[in-house]
Formats: sequence, structure tokens, C-alpha cells
Amino acid sequence: MVRFSRSFLCFRNCLYAPDAPVNLISVGALNEQGLVVTFNPGTSTELSLPPDDLDLPGFTFHATVIRRLSLLHCDFVLPDDDLLKPMAFSALSFPNIVPSPSLWHRRFGHLGKDAMQAALTQDYVRGAVFKGSFSHENCIACIIGKSPQHSYAHNGRRASQIGQLLHMDLCGPYLTQGPCGEKHFFVILDDCSNTGFTICLRKKSDAFIHYERTEAYIERSTGCKIKAVRVDGALELTAGKMGTHLASRGIAIQKTAPYAHPQAGKIERYVRTIEEGGQTLLADSGLSMSFWCDAVLTSQYLRNRLPTSTLAANVTPFEVLTRTKSDVSHLRVWGCQCFVAIPDELRDKACFKRFEGIFVGYEEHRLG
Repeated sequence: MVRFSRSFLCFRNCLYAPDAPVNLISVGALNEQGLVVTFNPGTSTELSLPPDDLDLPGFTFHATVIRRLSLLHCDFVLPDDDLLKPMAFSALSFPNIVPSPSLWHRRFGHLGKDAMQAALTQDYVRGAVFKGSFSHENCIACIIGKSPQHSYAHNGRRASQIGQLLHMDLCGPYLTQGPCGEKHFFVILDDCSNTGFTICLRKKSDAFIHYERTEAYIERSTGCKIKAVRVDGALELTAGKMGTHLASRGIAIQKTAPYAHPQAGKIERYVRTIEEGGQTLLADSGLSMSFWCDAVLTSQYLRNRLPTSTLAANVTPFEVLTRTKSDVSHLRVWGCQCFVAIPDELRDKACFKRFEGIFVGYEEHRLG
């Protein structure tokens, strides 16, 4: 209740805060009750009751403006003592319930089921009274906050025929370019034979040329048609020339879900094997990173001719693809010193017959 010189103005449904340093009145609340508030710049704020007010029709009072605040000069009359007495909490009643395990789960900060059950049933804590069973209930908060992604189911049976499924992936860019400006390498892996085909690329868009050559070689040498490819959705492998070619040949494109690396687990592991194999060759030879391309290609070449856990005993990927045992008599330590013969047609009289070099790899389908 506000008291003026000769009249009283009563505000109802107000919050009583005796320790507050100032009392605040909402302009919006005054408008809702019919009062008109007029802000006069630099002078005062005028508050007027409506003309049809029963008690004080058209009554007007002013508030002084100080630094954008409108201050009322009035006396505040305290209400009756009975209204100031604190509310008796005994008059309030709350349901007396026994917490369930689900409620304790939330009280325990969403503790795991086994730890929560141990805390409630064993001698870990006191006062943990509960009622109900530990039936499995999905906690939405736990699913959102801490539920890890489940492992992916197997993507189907392994291909039973060469060319039935090819895995493809791009790796790079490397910080150090190869001798011809290569920054990436592109891997094609046959699911049935586990034979890999790798090439180093200057641009990712050059992958299509390598795929065309690989497709032609597989179909020509084995008589098997390419039926499907599995990729991670990279545009270089699903759109443009590559996408048009695969669609024209009726080859299915199996795209894995974004960031779902386990769905492309086989090619991911294979790329890692090839990449780490190249790094190991570089470390063993002491050559610089500029030879990474040769090291990667050598790692691929050797994997095709050596045992793998994905195939039966005594069988290599090279044998599955060519039906011939791989001959390893020509293999040498990568990066070793070698002396290359100079053909007589290129050697002048009294010139050296050989020059010193570094052995950096092999070439497919080449004699010598």
C-alpha cells in the first residue's frame, strides 16, 4: 500500500522483500491495471489513473527522473502483522514415497547399472532405501550423454569371385611431393583375392585413369566382370568421370556412411598396412621422404606376393589372381646400393660399364 498526502493507493499481489534496498514497480503491470504512464524527457514521469476509476478517478502523480530511473516519493505502509508471519510449513503436505532404483540412478548422477545395484544392495552406503526391481530401463540422458556408438555389423559375406567387389580409397596428401609431384596414392583392393593395385597421383581426380586400367586388366586376365565397388563417398570416386563410367557399366557403388570408418574397415586396414610398410622401408634405408612414393609401391608389390591371414594357407594374393606361385628370387633389400649395367649401344669407348645407383622398387609386368 502506498500513501500519498491525502489518499492511499493499494498495490496487490506484490512481493514483500523487507531487506531490499529499493522497491521496484513494473510499468507493464501498471498498464495492465489501467494506469497511463507518460515519460516526459528531462522532467518527470507522469502516472495517471483512468477517469472512470471508482476511488481516485483521474488521479495523477509524478515520479522524479534521475539518470534514466523514475523515482516515486511516497510512504510505504506495512501490512498487518498477521500477513507478515512466515508460512507454516506444517500446513504443507508432500507424498511420502520410497525411491525406486530408477530414481536412485538419477540421484547417483546416472551411475552405471552394476555399480548402482551394488551401492543399493551391498554394504557401500547408508540410507539408500528403495523399492522396486532393477528392470532394464532406457535412460535417455545416458543415451545422449555417454552411450558410445555400437560396433558395426559385418557388411556381408566375402566375395567368392574375383571382381565381385572392389574396395577403393585415396590416401594423402603427403607433405613431401614425389619426384613427379605426387601427393596422394590410390588403392584398389579385390575382396576375393586380396590383391591390391596402387598408384601415386598428383591430383585425386587422376584416380579414374588408374581405375580404368585396373578394371581392364582384371576382366581381361581373369574373365570376371567387375560387379560392385565400395567407397567412402569421396566425390573423386563416386561422381564425375568415375561415377558416369561405373553407372554406364552397371557397376554398383556401395557408399559407406559418413565418418563410419568401420564400414570400410577392410580397405582402411589395407591402406594403413601399405602406408606403414612404406614408412618402415624408408626408416630401414635411411632415404629421405622424397622417396615415399617408391616405398609405398614396393610395399604394395610385396604384399601381393606374400602370405596374408585373409587367405587360406600356402596361398598368396598373386596366386589367386594369376593361378601361379609367386617367384621371389628377384627380390632385393629396398634402398640398397646397386650397380646398373650400361648397354654397349649407349657406352662410348673406354667408358665405365656400370654406374652406381639406389634400388627403389619393382614394376609389374616387366622382365628384368
